This record gives sequence, structure tokens and C-alpha cells, in this order.
Amino acid sequence: MSVLSTLPIAICDQVKTAMPGLKSCDVHWGKLDLTEVKKRGIATPGILIAPQGLREKQHYAGGALTFGLSMAAYIATRGARKESVAADLSAGLLKLMPENDWGMRDVGAAEDLRWHVLDTPQIRDTGLTLWAVTWLQPITFFNFTPGPPGAELYVAHVPEGEAGIAEDYTQIERPG
Repeated sequence: MSVLSTLPIAICDQVKTAMPGLKSCDVHWGKLDLTEVKKRGIATPGILIAPQGLREKQHYAGGALTFGLSMAAYIATRGARKESVAADLSAGLLKLMPENDWGMRDVGAAEDLRWHVLDTPQIRDTGLTLWAVTWLQPITFFNFTPGPPGAELYVAHVPEGEAGIAEDYTQIERPG
């Protein structure tokens, strides 16, 4: 299984643990709007963890490449205190996410966290509050295998004014 399929599940698991009062925390692929909310139905208070898209981020030596996975945690609440509950859930997510790699080795620390109120008159007419926390999650598909460096290291001291020659160099050996 790839990081794309396992990451949203890992995030949901940690969110459920950190926020035991949630009625639901599920994975949703893509953006969320009122039509989708009505079609899907969300037990409230609930959070939907939603991968949004992917972009190339950084190249590293040896062909390793990282991507920035755009993520959203949609927060849905109902009831008399729906904004207060949504604010508390937002704060809980914003405390949980900084620098979080969700315990996965091919995932970097969450970054660029943002908070959004998505309510519109149409959403409010349904009695629902819909907010979101978004972030960028660095990921890689490169499987790093630890091993010896791909180069040999030599050290030499050449006094000023003297030309160095190869025999003056000493190879540094790996211990063991």
C-alpha cells in the first residue's frame, strides 16, 4: 500500500485518539461542498480527513523526490453550540498537527497550517457548520535504504606553498 492510501487512515486514527468526543472521523477524497455533505451524511461532531492534491516539492541526491500533499480536515457540527464546538475541534487539530509526521517514515512534518470557516448561507440553512484546517504534508515514494556513503573520504594536509601529491593522502576507513 502506498503512502497516499495509508496516510489519511493514520491521521484519522490519531485524531480519534486525541478527540474521543467525536462521533465520526473518516477519510474523504477531494474537496467537500454542501451537495457532497448532503449525499454523504456526516455524524456530528465529525471530521473528514481529505487529501486534496499533490505537487512536486524537492529533489534530493540519489533520485529521491518529495511531494507536497495538500490535505484538509473538514469539521462538521450541528446544534446550539455548533460554532463553539467547531472552534474547539479546530483548536484541537491545530495543536495536534504542527510538526506531525503521523508516525510514518515516508512522511515529513506537517507544515503551512491554515484554518478556514466554510459556512455559507446555504450551509447555515441546513443547521450545519462547516470549517476546515488545511496543511501541506511532505511525502515521498522513495524508499531509503541506509548503507555506506557512496564516496570515499580522503584527508591530507599540504603545507602552504607545497604542491600536494596523491601519496600524501590518507584514506579514512569505516570502523568495523
